This record gives sequence, structure tokens and C-alpha cells, in this order.
Amino acid sequence: MIKLGTSEISKVYFGANEITKAYLGSTEVYSSDAGAALALAYKTRVEADGGTYENNTCVVAALNNLNDI
Repeated sequence: MIKLGTSEISKVYFGANEITKAYLGSTEVYSSDAGAALALAYKTRVEADGGTYENNTCVVAALNNLNDI
């Protein structure tokens, strides 16, 4: 979570790019769950095509791992 004063802000962008991590020195101070957002979009597409979406936890973890590369 990022706060501006006492207000929580999310979906922070630098131009057209969403900021998914922020560091203060070498310490990570913010991280969004990009995998969850991508998994939800994927689930929506799969189900819209009549498919079955399963194992959300593994999909989110795998997408977060890819995002960290």
C-alpha cells in the first residue's frame, strides 16, 4: 500500500506504465500484486470462451514470478 498523507493510493502510473514496485534504498517499500490482476483478466477470457479456470493460487504465483524477472 502506498499512502499520500493519510490517504491510500493505488494504481500509480509513470506515464502509461503502472508502478508495481518501489524501493527506498535497497528496501522494497511497495509491491502491487500484478499476478492477481493478470490472473483475473485471464480467468475472464477463459470463462467467456466457455472454458474452466482452475488453480488460481498457482496461476497468480507463476505470474508474480514472471513479473519479478
